[in-house]
Order: sequence, then C-alpha cells, then structure tokens
Amino acid sequence: MWLTNPPPDYNVIEIPNGDKAYIHKNTNVGNLTIGRFSYIHNHVVMTGHFPIRMGAFCSVAANVYCLTYESHQIKYVTTSPLQRILGVETNYPECVEKPEGVTIGNDVYLGDGARIMPGVTIGNGCVVGTRAVVTKDCEPYGVYVGVPAKLKKFRFSPNIIAQLQALEWWNWPVEKIRRNAAFFNLDLQQFEGNLSVHIVD
Repeated sequence: MWLTNPPPDYNVIEIPNGDKAYIHKNTNVGNLTIGRFSYIHNHVVMTGHFPIRMGAFCSVAANVYCLTYESHQIKYVTTSPLQRILGVETNYPECVEKPEGVTIGNDVYLGDGARIMPGVTIGNGCVVGTRAVVTKDCEPYGVYVGVPAKLKKFRFSPNIIAQLQALEWWNWPVEKIRRNAAFFNLDLQQFEGNLSVHIVD
C-alpha cells in the first residue's frame, strides 16, 4: 500500500491537508500543482511557463507530455527568435503570447504517451487514450482517443455521471473511502440506480 509503503522510485509529495501524492523520480515536472493521491509515472514531462493544475486521484502513465510554453511566431520570414540568438533587431514579439495553463480534473487517467496541449481543461473522470493529442477541452467522464483527440464514448450514462459529479468522492476522507469498498466495486456500466444507497457515511 503506497500510503504507508510508497515505491522507492517515487518521490512522496506532501499535500497541504496532510495527504500525499506520488511522482516518479525519473520525471521532469515544474509549475505543477498536484492533488491528493494522484501519481505520475516515469519519463513524464509536465512543465512550462504557465501553471498545470491536477486534481485528486489522477493516474498519469509513462511518457506523457504536457508543456505550457508559448508558440513561435509563424507569420514572419522565420520562426527562429533572431533577436535572442543573433541580436537582430525585430519589432515583433518572438513568441505568440498564450497565457494559458492546463487544468486536469479529478480521477483522470492519462494513457501512455498522451500529449496535452496548452489551454485545455480535462474534466473529472476522463480517460485520455495512448498517444492521444488533446487540443480541446474534454468533457467529464469522456474517453478521448486519436490525433487530435476526439470523444469516443462516455464511461457511464448521463445519470451516473451527474451523480458522481455531485458526490465528489475524491474529496472524501481516507477513512470514508476505506469504509466504502463495496461502492468502489460497483460496475457502473451495468448500474442505473441511486448511488447514494450504496454509500456508508
């Protein structure tokens, strides 16, 4: 159990409320805020000039890239930043300013090799498939695949998604999560009832 015995190849991040998150030592992360009990696997790059905010209980597979740097200008003679490299006087900014970070909700799974572009919001419960390139916002509990990433399906029915969004189980205390093992074992693709009747307070 990671809570008491985290893997030796992960750094344990202390969350302000006393919870933890886990980031593999072989990663490049910066300007990142990570939520409770989320983890980031190896060879992941999540950094940039603008903030990356990740919610709780997210799972980030290996080789994911999320970069929030500005884009180079493309409407002038060269995309090269001549002023910075050669001192050539230019009267335009070398980069297109896009002061946009990335927001990743709670309980999001980013598959191996996924690419997350600046300015997007990935909703709660989303799954981003292997090597998908996310260029636009992703709806809660959607499954997104391809280049560019497109919605393939929703994980659950609208009724179940609405209930999960309202429950916000990712904010529950650890003790309540442990008490509700039966709830977390529900097959929600086969269930259409009231989720609250399966929850032990």
